[in-house]
Amino acid sequence: MTALISISILGALGLGLASAFADLKGLKIPNKYCLAIIILFLLAYGIDYFSDADTFFSLKNHLIGAAAVFGLTALLYALKLLGAGDSKLATAFGLWTGVSALPVFLFYMTVAGGILGVVAYILQKTKPFKVKENESWIWHLQNGKNAIPYGIAIAFGALAGFIKAGYLDFLIM
Repeated sequence: MTALISISILGALGLGLASAFADLKGLKIPNKYCLAIIILFLLAYGIDYFSDADTFFSLKNHLIGAAAVFGLTALLYALKLLGAGDSKLATAFGLWTGVSALPVFLFYMTVAGGILGVVAYILQKTKPFKVKENESWIWHLQNGKNAIPYGIAIAFGALAGFIKAGYLDFLIM
């Protein structure tokens, strides 16, 4: 049973990495990644719930975390500061982190997003790369579009949140 929880944890982190890469390549996060992250949470929660271990999942805690992230990211989306895919991905990871690890998740996500913003500014102003016309982030930046692949920041924040929640300790058990 614990092997399935470990697989769910690693799978969610792997999907976060895949989302970050997809966002970097084309400034889009596939919905299927966000949905799979949620399904993996439900699998881990179900296994934890029906086992006697009751390791670290409190459904109320995790639903509140997801709702808080959704509210925040929906506002940022309405203000055109965040994309819809970013909002969905952050909400899926907000479900995983729950309230207890939410501050760590949001802090590291914000710091990583700020670093990406500085990198984007530098790339846009200096245009250091010769990029063929395509849909990559760098091509968009060097052609005047203000865009940040925030999926990278979300994945980084999720990793920090998973560490805070003790999920990576669980993998060692």
